[in-house]
Amino acid sequence: MKLISVDNYEKDANKWVATFDECSKKNPIKKVLFGTGEKTYVDNGDVLKRSKYRSENECDEKCNVDTCYKLKYYLLYGDSTNIQDNLKQYKGVFKV
Repeated sequence: MKLISVDNYEKDANKWVATFDECSKKNPIKKVLFGTGEKTYVDNGDVLKRSKYRSENECDEKCNVDTCYKLKYYLLYGDSTNIQDNLKQYKGVFKV
């Protein structure tokens, strides 16, 4: 599986769409919508909100890398307020 892109959702600026290449003939492209529509750490840089979210929503290790929960946890509430930096870290951790 390879992560192709992460873009803002057209209908809501606080939602995101991740596009994955599944490398299969049956379902070659998978799109995952993530984000709740409210401002996140990436949007406003609220450190307290980030730490609260990260402590309350520890990602389950069994959870697939292409779920909305993992994407939100690592990209929207990652170490940086820059989504591109969080994306690089996500790709490095999960090799996607």
